[in-house]
Amino acid sequence: MGSQDVAVAMYFNVSGLLRGRVGGIRRFEFAGERVEHSGFEFRGVEARGSLTRTDRSVLVEAAVRASCDVECARQRPASFDSAKL
Repeated sequence: MGSQDVAVAMYFNVSGLLRGRVGGIRRFEFAGERVEHSGFEFRGVEARGSLTRTDRSVLVEAAVRASCDVECARQRPASFDSAKL
């Protein structure tokens, strides 16, 4: 098992946060989700993080875990569990 960087888009409505004061924080947490991206199925997606209003934008900090079954170059099934997505 190893880890691999993968870019997956997640969308959060931050309109209320942007109307608030600089330094305002919105926390989020979810578990057991399934995400499909670029032909891969990520299972057991877990995330915990925060969205912080800055003077210019929104800062996102998050820790995400997910599992995905993949096939290696030798056509053998493999699996990886990544803490950095």
